[in-house]
Amino acid sequence: MNIIFQPRAGWRICTAGSQQIQHGDTLRTLVPGTLLVMSPVIPIRTVSQTDDFRSVEISMPFSAVIPLLKNIVGTVVNLGVFDDPILQLTPQQMDFLVRRAAELDDLADRVEAVTDDVEHNLCQTSLTLLQQHTFFEVVRNFFLLRGGRGETSQTQRRAIVPQFIFSLNMNFRRERSVQFYASEVHMTSAYFSRLIREYTGHTPSQFIATVTCNAAKSMLRYTPMTIKEIAADLGFPEQFTFRKYFKTHVGLSPTDYRAKHAEGSD
Repeated sequence: MNIIFQPRAGWRICTAGSQQIQHGDTLRTLVPGTLLVMSPVIPIRTVSQTDDFRSVEISMPFSAVIPLLKNIVGTVVNLGVFDDPILQLTPQQMDFLVRRAAELDDLADRVEAVTDDVEHNLCQTSLTLLQQHTFFEVVRNFFLLRGGRGETSQTQRRAIVPQFIFSLNMNFRRERSVQFYASEVHMTSAYFSRLIREYTGHTPSQFIATVTCNAAKSMLRYTPMTIKEIAADLGFPEQFTFRKYFKTHVGLSPTDYRAKHAEGSD
């Protein structure tokens, strides 16, 4: 299975020209001042763009957003962010976010350049906090320009998606059954799976496998942990089960994946 879950969130702001994107079955056009929300739960495809199209993007690990969703997921859904992820900014809002994008880029470069562990942790914490503040500012812009839309049965159903993503990122190390996540929202596994696929194009099982394998990939590439230690960290009963799971979803064994990236190959 190809990994389809992109564990990042962010915004694209058109500053010049135009770009046509497909959101679900709908074609939309970005023009100067337009903000497009990008997240793992909003399938968006670029269709075309003019030669003079320019944009500024703010991107952050989805893990930076996850802790914030718990308390405001209802607000985000009611504002229609998932149904209509495009917002026409005021000049002041656009100026703020373009400047903020530059600040985030500079801070991210500083994080990469710092070698002292303590200073690196401080810079990384500053970056995460600034990313989270930017997230709240974008949500506030949606509220100011769009206002609440009222909670309908449709928005209640759509709220299932971010609730699932939040719970998955909190629980994937110990819970990998669709039934667990369906029971959290008092649904049958079949109905829950149908809703998630309807709104994202992917099944809960795909999300679960991808989040789990992404965590495993990070540990294989960036830590000296043994396969046994990684299996234990991810809640697998033994190495064999983890190896089989990883190879099924990634196409390589954990050992082969680590060796491949140790050689500098992508």
